[in-house]
Amino acid sequence: MKLIESIEDYLRYLQHEQGAAKTTYKSYHAYLLHFYQWLQANGYPDPTLDEFTGATIRRYFYHVSNKGLRPRSVYGYMIPLRSYGEFLVSQRILSENPATVVRLPNKDAAIRREASEEEIAALLAAVDRQRNRQRAIFQKAVLRACPKTRYIQSI
Repeated sequence: MKLIESIEDYLRYLQHEQGAAKTTYKSYHAYLLHFYQWLQANGYPDPTLDEFTGATIRRYFYHVSNKGLRPRSVYGYMIPLRSYGEFLVSQRILSENPATVVRLPNKDAAIRREASEEEIAALLAAVDRQRNRQRAIFQKAVLRACPKTRYIQSI
């Protein structure tokens, strides 16, 4: 069986039987397609299901890990492969999930970027330039609700 056909079956399963959210479906589609294209670029011009092995998944993991991504991002690349492998096992296409041979990195903490006082002041100045008075009042109220804006003099 061709790998792309099996991936398409899995994506339909996700969408119709699992009722996955659109964002989950789109991200899994993108990551699985990335894996498929990586296989094509690395010696498997027309990949079959036989190429979905622990060895190729490990090579792909090393490829993704060498991109300089955060552990959280690398983890995101690998989870769809694990889920796909679980699907293949549940359908009795494979006897075991080859994607579990790779030990995933621990996810790091999410980075939450905070706006600086200068950025908030610039936002407030932009609100004052709004033509729609009601929209300007609403936007200023939203900005005032932010804890950091309480200490800025230009409010």
